[in-house]
Amino acid sequence: MYYPRRPMNTLGLNKGIALDTCVIKKMMDNANYADMLQARIDLRGVDVHICSQVGIEARRKDLDSGVIGAKLEGLGANVIYGQITNRMRAEAKAMEKRRAGLHNGDSEILAYTKEWGLGLLTGDKNLAAATEMEGVDVVNPDQLCGTDNRPKSSYECNAAANARRFNLRGCGPAAPRKRRRRNLPRRARP
Repeated sequence: MYYPRRPMNTLGLNKGIALDTCVIKKMMDNANYADMLQARIDLRGVDVHICSQVGIEARRKDLDSGVIGAKLEGLGANVIYGQITNRMRAEAKAMEKRRAGLHNGDSEILAYTKEWGLGLLTGDKNLAAATEMEGVDVVNPDQLCGTDNRPKSSYECNAAANARRFNLRGCGPAAPRKRRRRNLPRRARP
């Protein structure tokens, strides 16, 4: 009997995840991005938090976090819209002093994530590094297997370099190479 394979739970996500604004932007730009996340991370029954700072940043970029919330609820996630408290803001200011590269919005998102004991889903490298230093689980969706922005292996890098070098496009002859002039002394004519 065949049992379909369930997607992996990268973070042990039964505790929930918080979304960063860049993930919401990618979901708005690409209609299939949430489905890709569902294929890689099992979102059924998981609490997905969208904090007030993410909502503010999304509105600044003319994004609607409600549409994303409805899409995630359609995939089986429990979407929670949370507020950042004064205690979280104080923790965010302390983290900004401890971690270079954090700015006000990212530090508040990180403080919210840390306070609720969630994992963070972000594509921001500086925020991901600070999140790991704070001891919070973080996943960059671009580095999940099967996405376009994942890190390339050395084999893939070498294959791409050779394809550019020899002008390999899968069909047709390779472009003729240009002859190089050599700096040789001219021969005297007889």
